[in-house]
Amino acid sequence: MLLRGHQTIVTTAREQETLLLQTIPSKAIISLKNDRETPYGTYITVQNEIVGAYNDLRNREAQRLYKRDFTAMEAAYLNPETAESLKDDLKEKVKNIQDLFPQKFSEAETSNN
Repeated sequence: MLLRGHQTIVTTAREQETLLLQTIPSKAIISLKNDRETPYGTYITVQNEIVGAYNDLRNREAQRLYKRDFTAMEAAYLNPETAESLKDDLKEKVKNIQDLFPQKFSEAETSNN
């Protein structure tokens, strides 16, 4: 894989996606193209890896800024049982992390081969 003109060795799809997303997170767009023969389980696995790469980066930044995982903050913010005072605090933090690492994902038209 070439990243900013340098060869980079990656061992997993998530590691590759994480490297790409952290390079210029506001400009990173993950595009997925599959063919009609792709098994549904494979399709879902790939999507889960992409979401996982975003969550890895968001968790790392949230830990650095707030000493808490992004996924935990987001879950608490979306939980209807969370107190409004805590939701108000979490809203700004969750949005800040989402703005730093926006999730831009597109799916190209499915091909026949």
